[in-house]
Amino acid sequence: MCPILVWSVNPDTAIVEAINGFGLRRLGWKGFEELRWVDDLLTRYPQIKTITLNTSMILGTKLAEVSQLFADAAPEDRPAIRSYFVGKLALEKLSCDLGGAGAGMCDKFGAFLKIFDLTRDLV
Repeated sequence: MCPILVWSVNPDTAIVEAINGFGLRRLGWKGFEELRWVDDLLTRYPQIKTITLNTSMILGTKLAEVSQLFADAAPEDRPAIRSYFVGKLALEKLSCDLGGAGAGMCDKFGAFLKIFDLTRDLV
């Protein structure tokens, strides 16, 4: 089960909550994906992985796909799905901060901010 199911409505605060709560500075991308609750979630909802791989400000934010995912998901799974997206938002923020916008490292961060706003109302 996901350890954090309730997030601040402020994205900056939620990012800090995710970085600290999931230990993302230590885990990184691969470690986050290997967490048991994440692995379980991606097994039950493989479309999450497709959404996260294909979302960006350039490719599109996939908001329709995210909305459909939440509509199709069991109500009890929606908070964990949101937690996954918040974790990905936080990881994108870390990448953006490390690489910078000039390196093209913030494109996905902008898309995940839009997903953060959308999913706040879908849980």
